[in-house]
Amino acid sequence: MQIGLPLDGQADAVQLGFAGDFACAWCRLAWHRLRLVAAGRRIGLCWLPFQIDPTLPTGGAPYRAWLVRRHGGGAAAEAGLQRIRAAAAAERLVFDLAAIRVQPHTGAAHRLVAAAARSGRGAQAVDRLFQAFFTQGRDIGDPAELDRIARELGVRRHGGELPTIPLAVSAVGAVPVILNASGDALVGCQPIESIAMFAELALCRPAPASGAASAAAPLRAPAQGVQAS
Repeated sequence: MQIGLPLDGQADAVQLGFAGDFACAWCRLAWHRLRLVAAGRRIGLCWLPFQIDPTLPTGGAPYRAWLVRRHGGGAAAEAGLQRIRAAAAAERLVFDLAAIRVQPHTGAAHRLVAAAARSGRGAQAVDRLFQAFFTQGRDIGDPAELDRIARELGVRRHGGELPTIPLAVSAVGAVPVILNASGDALVGCQPIESIAMFAELALCRPAPASGAASAAAPLRAPAQGVQAS
């Protein structure tokens, strides 16, 4: 099963894929937890680009209006913001949601990651894009802003190729999703303990034979710790 674009060039590491979007707050939190887990293990990370709202125009949309529409009302939107603020604060992640003015179309941001991955800086690019949006409120759909981020990373913004999202992830229709090469998945923003268990299982499992899993293989959830957020 395809698990995405290799981000850091660790060809000899066990690979875990992460399907997410830079404009998804729960993806930001799940990615932070996955990075902590992978840092102490022989794990390489792969990126699967996903857009939580592919209907957005390339210039994005006003953030607050988009949130209200997405959640079906102002009260529900504010409740959602409070949940993510509390979750981020518990892990000492800085989220300045008040600074966000634009809900961006993230297609170009995903392509920046693909370009950065060519020089082994893909994971750094993912970190930087999440930080730029959720901590600094920058419009990561704006080409000029993406040019600045590319310069900060020391990479070219163009030239990378994006992988195709596996049909199994498309069928779920929501992110974050963490995948292993056997087709097992953690769906939703899971506790770090569940992510660590998932990683340990991947490290213990033999790699599947070439061609044993296809892009259309169904997602299979491990027995413990899996529920959509």
